Amino acid sequence: MIENKYLNDNSKIIPLKELMEVAERGLTLLDQVEGEDDEYTILKFYVDALAPYVKDCVEKEEAGWPVVGHHFAFPAEILYFFDVVPVCVEAMSYAFAIIAQHGIESYIDNMEAYGSPFHTCSAQKGVLGMSLEKLFKFDLLATPSGPCDNTIASYPVFQYLQEQQKVKVLDVPYYRNDRSLDYFTGEITNFVDELADFLGQEPNEEKFKKAIEYENKNITLLRELNELKKACPCPVGSGVALLNATMNVALPARQERAIYYEKLLQYAKKYYKLGIKPNDNEEKIRSIWPNMCIYFKPKYANFLDRRRGVTILFDVFNYNFHDPINLNKDIDDIFKQLALQCLNYPMARQASGYANQMVEDTVFLSREYKADCAIFTNHISCKSLQPIVQLLREALRDELGIPLLSIDVDVGDKRVNPFRTIKKEVDTFLKTLF
Repeated sequence: MIENKYLNDNSKIIPLKELMEVAERGLTLLDQVEGEDDEYTILKFYVDALAPYVKDCVEKEEAGWPVVGHHFAFPAEILYFFDVVPVCVEAMSYAFAIIAQHGIESYIDNMEAYGSPFHTCSAQKGVLGMSLEKLFKFDLLATPSGPCDNTIASYPVFQYLQEQQKVKVLDVPYYRNDRSLDYFTGEITNFVDELADFLGQEPNEEKFKKAIEYENKNITLLRELNELKKACPCPVGSGVALLNATMNVALPARQERAIYYEKLLQYAKKYYKLGIKPNDNEEKIRSIWPNMCIYFKPKYANFLDRRRGVTILFDVFNYNFHDPINLNKDIDDIFKQLALQCLNYPMARQASGYANQMVEDTVFLSREYKADCAIFTNHISCKSLQPIVQLLREALRDELGIPLLSIDVDVGDKRVNPFRTIKKEVDTFLKTLF
């Protein structure tokens, strides 16, 4: 639970204040890794990027800036038209699951006691539980209607918990064609006008374009890092997949993320040139995780590296299929590029439409990066993805001859499937590959 010293605070973002203190003091980090070497260095990069973002948010909220909570698949760049404090809901839930000692289970329990079904997503339910306790007090929440039913079911609840928390939904088209792109571009354009009226602020195009410049750099740096992962052995440790996933959704269009990637790249290049894995770990198996990593047990990724010789190459949030935006265009064209980018965000691309997109992307990554297997975290709330598991298994077997393991889990709540059961299932699966 949030420490008592924060509970009488009038801040709208009390959890961020605690997260800032946790990040700055490095609480629990040494408990997440085995040894103070490569894993700890990467965690230091992560905290060094997260802390200034959180500090910036706290300072601006204290100065009276409105707080806008947003979904990870919402085009956060448009929020930088205005003076607001952007907070990614899903990133906050899972950042607490990874970093904070108390995790998010108590907030999930609060929401389930309030009436939220157990099978709704912990990514939203963690922050909903904080909002129920008035630890978060958003002025506005912005979300697309995809990629999943949990998104559109959970976000309107914010408005019921606190009257001042208004919710705006961008309607995401099911199809991916020129007509749907034009429609979604209109949704983004209209949102900017509505947000200007809601905030009583004039859009600042220069700040908006600066945010896009940062995101373009982030996309470019991540691509460079992912190119290095093609090397065998992979010069990047498995824990990076988990950290990158939360970093990518927590800090969209932020300079701090670019600094994180620049440090990570230099680190990875060192091992690439040496032709070894970090910590001299042996690489026996290269794995793709088509859905998400297990956030509630961050040290498990390091365990797979050190004790099992298993590399986690990607989860769904570690690879971008969208391109940087060309800013040498008029504002309407930039909005259209942003809409296309948004429709291709991780998970929004794979889970918003037909099942073939998830299958094709997983087969592509497995082939491109010479994966030996896939491990699918069958997250309890990802109902649109659960029927795809068998299609994935058959496609990987038929096209690449590699197996897939499916694990029933809630990636943010350790109680849904005990970790010892998960570990045993994975170990049994790995024995079939040696």
